[in-house]
Amino acid sequence: MHQEVQDKLRFELREARAQHGDAAYDELVSLPYLDAICRETLRVYVSNTRIKFHTHRTADIRPFP
Repeated sequence: MHQEVQDKLRFELREARAQHGDAAYDELVSLPYLDAICRETLRVYVSNTRIKFHTHRTADIRPFP
């Protein structure tokens, strides 16, 4: 799926490896296409940040004096 995107990312990673050897964190975060793919993936597949709480009984909440 999205073969052209995969090819472009592989090319960017291979170029970075050719220049720097095994990529350390600093080299990986400086790759613009890898960064764009990661951001787009997180945008499309949002983690569920909402948690629903269900009570099993009612609670009597009194205001503070």
